[in-house]
Amino acid sequence: MFKQQKTTTTIWLIVLVAIAGLIFQITEASARENMRYFTQPDFETLNLANQANQVTVSDITFRLIAAHQSGENYQVDLCFTLPDSRDWLIANRGDEVILSITDEIFFPVEEGTINWIPSPDGRKIERCEYLLFPVVVDKDAQDVKLTLRQISVSPPEMLDCPAIQNKLDEANSGIKIRCNVGNGQSGIDILAKPSSMTELAARNIAYEVIADARLGPWEFEIKGSTP
Repeated sequence: MFKQQKTTTTIWLIVLVAIAGLIFQITEASARENMRYFTQPDFETLNLANQANQVTVSDITFRLIAAHQSGENYQVDLCFTLPDSRDWLIANRGDEVILSITDEIFFPVEEGTINWIPSPDGRKIERCEYLLFPVVVDKDAQDVKLTLRQISVSPPEMLDCPAIQNKLDEANSGIKIRCNVGNGQSGIDILAKPSSMTELAARNIAYEVIADARLGPWEFEIKGSTP
């Protein structure tokens, strides 16, 4: 009796291992399938210095490297000059980038780094990223416009409230804040603001100070596949 139970248990273990292996294969295949929604540009043969599609605002230059359909998403590849060595992002919150097609607008669902452009001494001076938008764009579409409102750094985990308030005061914003810190999180309360300013607008201004936002906009007209 004991030997029969042991044999039954062994059979069930073999079945479970086989099922787990099948699930892994399906998951791995799905991951490989999803990879087609991001296409890595060939930066080895790309001469960035000769790119015509570039816009400079406030000493920050954006270069439009490519724009094309990638699976179910529309992919835009960009490079931009870095103000310093901090972690500068294009779509920190998600609403800083807009893809407009005729009378519709779309926000990116994914942002990722694809390359860094170094200076001769090895410093990172440009960051190249891809943005994915949840839309299928016809290759002959004419009214496609990309707007980048700002770049910013990721907000720190711990806020320096006096420093933030000093910058708000220097800008004559009329905004007074209080920082809330606890349970591994930090945020701000708006204590005072100009009467003509909404709460949301006051929070956005404070956020731009916290993230050291560098304002654009950088705008590109996209016609068909670029380049």
